[in-house]
Amino acid sequence: MTARDDLAGRLSARAAGICFDPRTRQRRERDAVILADHADGQTVAEIAARRGVSRGHVRNVVRRARQIVAKASLAVLLYLTAPARADPAPDADPGLAPWFRGLRAPETNFLCCSIADCRPVVTRIREGRLEAFIGAAKFRDGPDAWLEVPERVILRGHDNPVGEPVACFYGGEIRCFVPAAGT
Repeated sequence: MTARDDLAGRLSARAAGICFDPRTRQRRERDAVILADHADGQTVAEIAARRGVSRGHVRNVVRRARQIVAKASLAVLLYLTAPARADPAPDADPGLAPWFRGLRAPETNFLCCSIADCRPVVTRIREGRLEAFIGAAKFRDGPDAWLEVPERVILRGHDNPVGEPVACFYGGEIRCFVPAAGT
């Protein structure tokens, strides 16, 4: 049994398991084999001739599969890049929420945080590198450790109404850092 046949069999089994209409099941099984052939590197014309279907049908099957993959990839990307949804710090000033929402990561220009993800932090310079203490008491899932602040996340020349250094931490890393006012 080839890898292509194994893939086609697994896809066919899934299709058979969710479909009760025999004609629809047969179509899904045929489409699974078409996708396996395409994954094997066969051309549209070769697949159409081999499977007895039109080239348009092969193109549609491949297009639908690509759309599903693209939508799933987009959903994963949005999930991974979305800011964490934590509660703001108990002492957070709600008047600063618009400032926090306006912060954008320097490299990507994506919104990097919200008032729920950012907190004033203690900083230090160690071996010529800026570090911030990310404590579990302040940050959800904070490691209670000094973390290096990557140069790429520092928002230079940005106003800081908080006055203290501010780190935006989620997903296990510092996403944005605003130095203390006047530095």
